[in-house]
Amino acid sequence: MKKSTKLRRGSLSFEWIVITTLLVIGMISGLGALRNSVVKKLDDLTTSVETLNTAADPTNSSGG
Repeated sequence: MKKSTKLRRGSLSFEWIVITTLLVIGMISGLGALRNSVVKKLDDLTTSVETLNTAADPTNSSGG
């Protein structure tokens, strides 16, 4: 009976290690995707602000 209990505890520990490892890998890849999305949105925002700044610039020779 004791051997069976030790074997079961060992297998549960292994399962927890596998589950935790998969969760960590998933979190890392998810955070990488989130970072790329945020950087893209900030780049879009920068481009928009530069466009507004250029359009509102009184020294701009192409505007009216």
